[in-house]
Amino acid sequence: MQNALLILVTITCFSTTVLDVKKPQVAISTRECNYLYQGVNNPVTIVARQNQAVQANQITAEIDTYDSDEVFYAQIKGENGEFLINPKQDGRLTLKVKTQDGVWVKKFHVRPIEATPRIGGVNNGKLGIGAFKAQAGVIPVLECCGFDARCDIVEYSIIKISKDGVVQRAKNMGGRFNDSIRPLIDSAQPGDIYWFRKILCRCPGNIAEHETSDIAIDIE
Repeated sequence: MQNALLILVTITCFSTTVLDVKKPQVAISTRECNYLYQGVNNPVTIVARQNQAVQANQITAEIDTYDSDEVFYAQIKGENGEFLINPKQDGRLTLKVKTQDGVWVKKFHVRPIEATPRIGGVNNGKLGIGAFKAQAGVIPVLECCGFDARCDIVEYSIIKISKDGVVQRAKNMGGRFNDSIRPLIDSAQPGDIYWFRKILCRCPGNIAEHETSDIAIDIE
């Protein structure tokens, strides 16, 4: 089992206790150091200095939501050192592993999954007129987590500033350009600026939709 602790060095992120025989020796592997994501199954690998693999009855995951005295517990599934931890609340999660040598503690921040909106692969910058008109809408892109998950755009506002200073405004429901917005997109000319703002997005595990960063496109 001592060798198993060393193997985890090659995994994305791991934590371990100091090698003191008086303290519980535990190593943990997660996809991101110090972070777990709200409302989804976070893969966690745990090994300990004991004769058998770590089991779910050795683990607890308490969540401090900062604004409540109530204690919440994350859902834990799995066995033999391979677990899925699903915290339903954001805040600080305290993971405890009980071993024959005592209790090992590791703290994580729990945060919601958030997406970055893009048009034609661009979040902010220049886009050719042909490429811009060919786009179907605003696409939410996950740049974190390593999860096979999908986010959805709920709505957003569009401001078009033409090269001669004329301003047009519109609102779109959903990520795809609807029929009322399409003419505004197709009217793009070099020198125009399109500003997509108040973009609301919903990702797995989110309690409610969240506002993402804006998109500013300079048409070439």
